[in-house]
Amino acid sequence: MISALAAILALAGAAPDAKPIPQATAKLAPAPGESCSIHRPSTQPGVYGPQDFPALKPLSLTARTSLPQLPAPDGVVISCNRPSLTFGPEDFRIITEYGLPFVILSGGRTAAFELNEGTLRIRMIVGDLSQAEADTMKAMIAATEQRIQAQAKMSPSSRPAAQRPR
Repeated sequence: MISALAAILALAGAAPDAKPIPQATAKLAPAPGESCSIHRPSTQPGVYGPQDFPALKPLSLTARTSLPQLPAPDGVVISCNRPSLTFGPEDFRIITEYGLPFVILSGGRTAAFELNEGTLRIRMIVGDLSQAEADTMKAMIAATEQRIQAQAKMSPSSRPAAQRPR
């Protein structure tokens, strides 16, 4: 997954030595609303490209909403263009249910959300958070970690099908 995340970072402008697919850069431009992609290996080793994932709208998810099926089983990271870097209340499900890192792009800034040894973390890849954004994000991450821990305590048979281990 590290090389895939490096490819996303290259597409966002963080690693100038990487070789993104040319058309991939255009798809990562900020868009109004929310638009998501799954990034997959291309035919060139070490190069990843986005595939539109229009069915995924994380900001519209509720606790009762199922995530859409992944359009590509070989996806390595999910990215969404959004009006802000705000981590939505159900965004953690992309990480826990799909098992993939989640990258948000907004206004020239890029943030990666991932689980690291059971702890949710955010890494700013391009740009910085304002103090107000950092404080909000810290509170959201703390609340989300509580939900992740509660979800982990559920027995596999009581979890919705989309949450069962594969």
